[in-house]
Amino acid sequence: MRVFAPRRDDGSRPHAQTVRRNIRQSTVWRMPAPFYFLHIPKTAGSSVDRWLREHVGAKQLCSAKLWDQLVAMKDGDLRRARVFSGHFGADLADFLERELDVITVFRDPLRRTKSHYHHVYRDAGHPHHARVAQQSFDEFVRDRANWAMIDNFQARYLVRSSTAFLREARQRGSIASDGKLLSVAAEDARYRFEPGFVREQAFAALDSLKVVGVTDRLGSFLAATADAFGLPTSNHDTIPLENVAPRPSESLVLSDEGLEIVRSLTTIDQALYDVVRARL
Repeated sequence: MRVFAPRRDDGSRPHAQTVRRNIRQSTVWRMPAPFYFLHIPKTAGSSVDRWLREHVGAKQLCSAKLWDQLVAMKDGDLRRARVFSGHFGADLADFLERELDVITVFRDPLRRTKSHYHHVYRDAGHPHHARVAQQSFDEFVRDRANWAMIDNFQARYLVRSSTAFLREARQRGSIASDGKLLSVAAEDARYRFEPGFVREQAFAALDSLKVVGVTDRLGSFLAATADAFGLPTSNHDTIPLENVAPRPSESLVLSDEGLEIVRSLTTIDQALYDVVRARL
């Protein structure tokens, strides 16, 4: 967090560490109920997660960000967590058997798809990296094997699916906490839902969200989140930049056919984004 310290009466500024320490001390906060930032991949969620760490504190924020990490956690650690932030889709409350207020952020579908491609392209630990690393963005879009990472991806994150396989994975204890196989499997499983069902469930879920925002108005989302949960804020707060991809290269250019594929695969996502942005 960038901190701009006010000047003292003599014109000097306090040491930056002193300012940060005072802000941390002033942000000690106890929630009446837990909440969950439903982090849809590539929607600036890493920046939101960093903001939450700064305003909530590590002790209250669950350390798990992926299903692979969550199923490996001890029951006591899960019960103590008051804030959750990760790629758990709409299944987290059912898995934890706890009531959660849910917040999330949406992004323009084409921009999100570009970012998703770029992430998998450069992340050697991603289960689909070997295939995607051989493809241009246009080839990525045309390849049906990649459509689970495109097809109304944001809407599908709002649809509840069976958590049985997640509980089974936890009982087996065979999932590597530093891997991504279980998390990607959960995403791929949602690809099987029929589009009409996805639209119905996604818009129903939208109405139940405590706070919702869009990536290109992230500051408004963070302010609304602070207001909803009584988080202390400062006029000097800035939006943290986390996990920002390098500037897109020419390889992210789409052909007319590729652009049409993305648009046809993300009609529900586009509708969600447009509705949320209009509300803001």
